[in-house]
Amino acid sequence: MTSTVVARVKAILAVLLIIALVMIGQKLNITVYTFGVLLIFSVVVVGFTFNNISESRPARFLVVPLVVTWVIVGAIFVLSYFLAPLLAQIGG
Repeated sequence: MTSTVVARVKAILAVLLIIALVMIGQKLNITVYTFGVLLIFSVVVVGFTFNNISESRPARFLVVPLVVTWVIVGAIFVLSYFLAPLLAQIGG
């Protein structure tokens, strides 16, 4: 269960990435496009984590890098949210 978990997640992420790109590429429905953008963002962030994990790593050690990645992304998002108005005031 060690290498198969990481390999399986990488394969699932590849399929989800293709689905997200198809959702973004369609021009019929804005809701599908929106979900495609959210899906591609999620796949890329999770992909950052799993592409940096050795396939020989035990499955029980996969949660910590995943949580650390999401905390870093969340911190960047919150920091950007609060800094954007300040930077707009300085620049404008």
